[in-house]
Amino acid sequence: MFKVILFKNNKKKKVLKSFKTEKKANDFFDKLIINSEKVKFREEFNSGSEVEYNIGIIGDKVILEKIFYTDSFGRTIYINPKIGNEYIQKIKDFNKEETIFDFQTKQKISYDDLVKKYFKNDEVYMVSKLNNKIVIQNQTITNIFSLKNEYDCSRLVDILQGDLIGKTIVSKDINTIHRKYIYNLLVEKGFKKDYLYRKRTTHPKQK
Repeated sequence: MFKVILFKNNKKKKVLKSFKTEKKANDFFDKLIINSEKVKFREEFNSGSEVEYNIGIIGDKVILEKIFYTDSFGRTIYINPKIGNEYIQKIKDFNKEETIFDFQTKQKISYDDLVKKYFKNDEVYMVSKLNNKIVIQNQTITNIFSLKNEYDCSRLVDILQGDLIGKTIVSKDINTIHRKYIYNLLVEKGFKKDYLYRKRTTHPKQK
């Protein structure tokens, strides 16, 4: 029996699927890696703390030597393959897609959904970073989205700026005058000040 496992910070999180043959496990594993490589906005924080994900194949075939994978920083990480009575057959860094809270629909959406829905014509958009939120303006239309923290917000703005060259005017480090203008604009549209001033949606769990 071979199991494809999702690891979170080098600990087993859950079994994604089990297979009777190694080939089928490898085929499923390879598809996950291909999809992982397409993710543009990966999850880097969970429950307020930094997080890294891997996927691996675990089976009862004995692996005597240490195995390794390359992490998101390009470092080679060696690990002991033995887990209980089983062995990690292979393991790779995995990009788990981060979600973005769409304040308009009160739903979490993907990066691709954000681009398709809110940048769908040839007009130029103003994208502003406000604490842990991004504000997208197009003429008289203003939409707001929140992320887990300011770092994630900055990452998202950078990705949008790179992907939508010529379509966005990005204001990441806004000055006092622009910040006051954005606050006043959003308050006039009914957003509460305590929501706008908030800098994160999750906090680290106490150990």
